[in-house]
Amino acid sequence: MQFASFDFLLFFVLVLTITWSFGRKRTVRNITLLLASYFFYYQISSQALALLLTSTLLNYAFGNSIVAATSRTRRWFLYIGIGFNLGFLGLFKYLNFFRSSTEGIAHFFGLEAHIPLLEVVLPIGISFYTFQALTYLIDLYKGHGVLAKSVLDFALYQAFFTQLLIGPIC
Repeated sequence: MQFASFDFLLFFVLVLTITWSFGRKRTVRNITLLLASYFFYYQISSQALALLLTSTLLNYAFGNSIVAATSRTRRWFLYIGIGFNLGFLGLFKYLNFFRSSTEGIAHFFGLEAHIPLLEVVLPIGISFYTFQALTYLIDLYKGHGVLAKSVLDFALYQAFFTQLLIGPIC
């Protein structure tokens, strides 16, 4: 579903109308928005949705661990969270680049190097929600951030579909 399409406009108006109809029922509104966001990601790619769910659950756990841990282990949870996020981003953004570069260098030297191509498609929004998760973890570590009240709140923070319009410079 493209942002600049009639389908997106209908989807957005439908979600907005349903959300407004719940009034002050915060939890029901958040569930509706989260399901709409997941539907939006699923329309793009089921792989993109699976990666978003994985990122959400792991980063929520890292955030809770950072807040609950002693001062000595907090740093390790932060480092593991940062490593996961950067590895996650690097895998999907640069895997094909390194594969093709390695094959090109081998070909230049007259060698035959066939590295099997993994079917890795760059999921939409991966940079945005990965950097958003990183700032969440770093802010919690530094004491500037607020721990998400529930996995629902964190999932909506990370997956809200209209954020993709802003891009990573939020």
